Amino acid sequence: MRSAKSSFRHLLGLYSLTGMVFATSSMAGEVIHQIDFGGEPNTSARDLLARSSFVLEHDAKDGDRINLYHTEDALHIQVKKPSFGILIHEQDIPEANHLRLHWGVSDYPQGASYEHGVDNEAIMVYVFFGHETFSSGSMFVPDSPYFIGFFLCSDGTDQLEQPYAGHYYKNGTLHLCRSSRAG
Repeated sequence: MRSAKSSFRHLLGLYSLTGMVFATSSMAGEVIHQIDFGGEPNTSARDLLARSSFVLEHDAKDGDRINLYHTEDALHIQVKKPSFGILIHEQDIPEANHLRLHWGVSDYPQGASYEHGVDNEAIMVYVFFGHETFSSGSMFVPDSPYFIGFFLCSDGTDQLEQPYAGHYYKNGTLHLCRSSRAG
């Protein structure tokens, strides 16, 4: 049995997203969908996200737990208390086969590491494939389509590009550590 501490989402820190680009066969190929997280003067980050068809769920709705703000070139997510927040952007993009993210993390949860069984990532981007759902393996966790969860890991915690399994969705899903270094 897992301890309450290891299963509790403890996200503290500051994260930023500058943009997401979905493209065709090569990254030099045609950009077919792009989300720019840069700010507009006098517009709240929550309003900008709503305009881009994002839905805030769980603790992301609570500004006392998760502060969302933007600068000219990035959306910043400041987690003030232990939280579990989700920003959802649901859109079918069947012709996309590349994804480019520009993102960063300034503070990582202490001890977070898939290598050591503590899947407490600072930030994760999930990409879902199709609409057919598969069992999570738990009656308390909803079924889901196949997905890949990309997360940034701090130096020395997890192996880059190593597929990791989470506690649920053992078949057809994986989590991949991406380098926290730019470039």
